Amino acid sequence: MKILILSLLVVIISSCEGKNFDSTQELVTYVNEKDNGYLQQKVVGGVKFSLLLRPSDLIAAQEIEQSEKEANLDSLRDKYKQFLYLNLSFSKSNKEILSTLPATQAQFASLINELTFNMDEKIHLFDTKKDTFQMLDYIYPRMYGLSKNTSLLLIFDKNKISTTENLFLTIEEFGLNTGEVKFRIPADLLKKNLILRNL
Repeated sequence: MKILILSLLVVIISSCEGKNFDSTQELVTYVNEKDNGYLQQKVVGGVKFSLLLRPSDLIAAQEIEQSEKEANLDSLRDKYKQFLYLNLSFSKSNKEILSTLPATQAQFASLINELTFNMDEKIHLFDTKKDTFQMLDYIYPRMYGLSKNTSLLLIFDKNKISTTENLFLTIEEFGLNTGEVKFRIPADLLKKNLILRNL
């Protein structure tokens, strides 16, 4: 009986695994290291795809930095921890795809239309049981050629996603001539809490 209770405690503690950081920069550096698994990259047809699992504390930190009034860290954590945030970016020749891929004005307009209005229909998140999770929203900031990549912030309801299953993110063909691109998000990353001590 004692062994069973001890085993259950180990499972509970490991499922709540966390890591603390003293600064936003320290956390950003950690998630951007390829060995940690938070950042994945692929090159398909000359297009570089990057997927970054973005901790909710980074979203909270960004709001605090942009806020003109004092923000409450605990309330921001409660606000953002219920969502799963994924940064998806595309680039070709180290430039935004809008600067390099469209050969005609019609292709340019079509690609902007897809990025602005249709990516929730082109990007799919599901687990190993083939349960599909609807994207709540996504943010596409136009950078007008000032960035090295085209980036989207994808938002999903974390409460509906099991942390015991690996997740898969697929991006349908939408004008990049790459076909479908797929990423695997390990379940152990979903269980980890990356926490900023100070914001």
